[in-house]
Amino acid sequence: MRKNRILVVLIWFFLLVLFFLQNSYKPIIVLSFFSIILIIDILLFIFSAKKYEVSTHLKSEFLDNKKISGQLTLKTTNRFLFNQVIVNYMLVNQLTNETIKKQVSFFNLKNNDETLNFQLESEYSGKLRLEVESIRFSDFFHLFEISGIGEISEEELVIYPDSYHFEITPPNFLGDANQTSLVINQNRAKQGDMFDFKTYEVGDPVKNIHWKMSMKEQELIVRELSEEASHKQLILLETNYLTTDSKVSNRSIHALVATFVSTIETMVKNNQTITIGWLSQTSQTIQVETISSKENLQLIEKCLADISYQQADGLVWHYFKDYITQVNYSRIIYLHPDLTRGNFNEFPQTFPIAIGENSNALPNTTHIHAEHYEADIVNLII
Repeated sequence: MRKNRILVVLIWFFLLVLFFLQNSYKPIIVLSFFSIILIIDILLFIFSAKKYEVSTHLKSEFLDNKKISGQLTLKTTNRFLFNQVIVNYMLVNQLTNETIKKQVSFFNLKNNDETLNFQLESEYSGKLRLEVESIRFSDFFHLFEISGIGEISEEELVIYPDSYHFEITPPNFLGDANQTSLVINQNRAKQGDMFDFKTYEVGDPVKNIHWKMSMKEQELIVRELSEEASHKQLILLETNYLTTDSKVSNRSIHALVATFVSTIETMVKNNQTITIGWLSQTSQTIQVETISSKENLQLIEKCLADISYQQADGLVWHYFKDYITQVNYSRIIYLHPDLTRGNFNEFPQTFPIAIGENSNALPNTTHIHAEHYEADIVNLII
């Protein structure tokens, strides 16, 4: 692009030279005239390029969708005209890695602050960061550019999710999922709100889908999974499942990862020991780590960096089923996407892979299906 601009300027310069020569102007006068213009352009560029800074501001507007209003303000003490500032900025969702990149240009500013108001739409909830990626300063003819001058600004904003309260009837449902009525109540979440749904006791039959949710520290916290202490606990993270919908896939996986991390952190804060298991992407073997204190929490990063995201059905459980029989765990927490859409012949008959899918499902199994995040949380008491 810059080479094209230079070529256009050179052609324009050449045509003007021909015009002056045809009108009997002396070449020295022509060259002097254009040299002076070029020198002025360079001087204006040098003296004005360092006199800018960019600031940002984010706010959320919950209308029809998750709409984010932002402001990008360019401040200048420049006393000269004829310059251009190009700002590249991006909005990043740190939970889902959703990135929206934009570019804006400011022209001919003089002793003024110019504010650009814009509106972006983030598809997912999460922690959003507005970041000014780069600032480029150009002269009037676009012959010269300087990058990275000025204050690189960034700002964070937390977008809270909708809460969904699910109820299943009849209360002791173990039959066909298609014959089950599902009641969904939607509420708009606000910062600091805690959604306290029905609680359960370990060993209760399936009565209601219930879950306590908070956005504390910008992550989903499923407190029910950490309130009941057990001697040996294993938490499995299943990110492998078959789907052709990339949006559904991203939403499910990131919701699972957030739940996985938050559950572990909550357990450790409650002085519980938890063993985490995952399928390694590099070795295609099971990996197991025990976390017993805050000092061991860095093992979560090891897991998330090595985890496999292949499109296949129930790989984690397939690899772990033999391992689990060798270790006497008192509690297994299995985090997985919606298993009703896949083929799970590898699962043992006593393991409830999904509500209504297995007539031999244990009565002391709590199954939570979060429709909004398309994630299932299964708490199996062996």
